Amino acid sequence: DEFILESILTFNKLDVIIHDLLVIEIWKVHVYPLLLNTLASKNSMRLYFILYHEATIVNLLEVLLYHSHVCESGGEKLLELVDYIARKLARLNSGYNFRMIEPLSISSTDAIKNFTESINKRTPIEELEQHFHEIEFKICISTVSLARFICEHADVLPLSISSRITDTHDYLILLLPLIENPPWTRRLK
Repeated sequence: DEFILESILTFNKLDVIIHDLLVIEIWKVHVYPLLLNTLASKNSMRLYFILYHEATIVNLLEVLLYHSHVCESGGEKLLELVDYIARKLARLNSGYNFRMIEPLSISSTDAIKNFTESINKRTPIEELEQHFHEIEFKICISTVSLARFICEHADVLPLSISSRITDTHDYLILLLPLIENPPWTRRLK
């Protein structure tokens, strides 16, 4: 039934997945800005796939951490994941404008024409920046559910992880502003 989950646990690949997640996060911060101007016009699709790789790993971890026995087998390796989640939750709370991409309201043919013209006028760099923001938003929202799963299964996790959640990062304070002003809702003006 869940042979992929069992294979990941059997061959001890959870730490590889977490390591890969951290490597792609570091790459996005330090290498991506250096390559953006050079490779945007040549290989924008490759850069998009690399950006999307982080979202894929986060979604895989969502599926895995839903199960308490995966959290239990993760043990101390989940400390780095707890830190990663705290960084993404802080990004959601930081005032970063994820709502800068307005939803399209197709009410007339003029709106459709204006939208297609704006898409055609975009440079590859602008297109990649838009994808970057959209993917980053999806990742940050997915880390909310990762935080939920880790907190839900805290009884089977080592004490160091519970201490990191409550004392070091204070997940409760990170999550309260998201309840009061959820960034995943969009309101049309």
